[in-house]
Amino acid sequence: MVKHKSSLPVLLIGATGVVGKWGAKHLRRFQPDLPIVVGGRNLSKSKAVADEIGNATAIAVDLNRLDLGLTEENQFSAVGIFFRDRTFNAQKFAQNRSIPFVTISGSVPVIGEDIATYIHGAQSSPVIIASHWMAGIPSTLAIHYAQDFHSIDHMEIVANFDPNDEYGDGGADENQYLFPNDSNPLVIKDSVWTWERDENNITHSNIQVDGMNKESTAHSFADVLSIGASTKTKSFRFAVSMSESFGSKYGKRASHNITIEVQGKNFEGIPSTLSREIISSNGQATMVGLGAAIILEQVLGLVDGNTAKAGLYFPENIVDAKHLEMRLSQIDVQIRDLAI
Repeated sequence: MVKHKSSLPVLLIGATGVVGKWGAKHLRRFQPDLPIVVGGRNLSKSKAVADEIGNATAIAVDLNRLDLGLTEENQFSAVGIFFRDRTFNAQKFAQNRSIPFVTISGSVPVIGEDIATYIHGAQSSPVIIASHWMAGIPSTLAIHYAQDFHSIDHMEIVANFDPNDEYGDGGADENQYLFPNDSNPLVIKDSVWTWERDENNITHSNIQVDGMNKESTAHSFADVLSIGASTKTKSFRFAVSMSESFGSKYGKRASHNITIEVQGKNFEGIPSTLSREIISSNGQATMVGLGAAIILEQVLGLVDGNTAKAGLYFPENIVDAKHLEMRLSQIDVQIRDLAI
């Protein structure tokens, strides 16, 4: 007998890593009755995470096999993966079983691989490419804030990454997909996507992050695609500054700060600027896991009963911004307006 998908467990592949464990913890906190299966190569590590989060089991997963080494008796409501699966067998597995799939690893230069896998596979399930910063949290909020503007001249998202922050354990091989060689990063310029060549536009100084002036460098994250397609802004860059955070400076856990800025005209035709900061005192890894957890609970209809239809999505197509803000407040993430 086939169970109804809403009663089936979510398969989380890679939940033994730093980001994946945060994703599992957040999902368990928000959805205490949702069964979770922690999948990985090391069954003992998977069992340890399953025991830690509760209402969870562990299973061995072989990404070199199209069926992941699992049988038809192993049924799931969705699949989430927390690292770059070069075989794409996890995505194919989900598509073949007509269940949602969420991936969070990648950048503009490589997500064509995810798209090609979807196009040439069974297009019977929602596939969410969340290869955005923090699995789409800042870009989803930026798109939401942009709705208060009639026209937008410039948008910018700047994230400050603290080298002391806990990070995923994928190493250099994983990082090449997250931080590609952006000698010419993708930006929006004169209302079109552009591979930027002007060094003055790639690297900026005097960027206000965490209350301090810092230098930031543009990167080709998928956020650039989401912002460009959804806001009609004339200009946009997503940049990262690398420096010690406020938390580290005061001997605490590394914090993670993101600044969102929108410049344009409001619906009365008056020039207007929004400058808002997201502050996570627990660092960036927990926020990436949070973004993935929110996507999973929303794509399954666990928030409002609305499940996602088959198709290819970015996070902002799935996540409700108001729900996102509520979840952020639940884990003590601050959102504050900056002086303009």
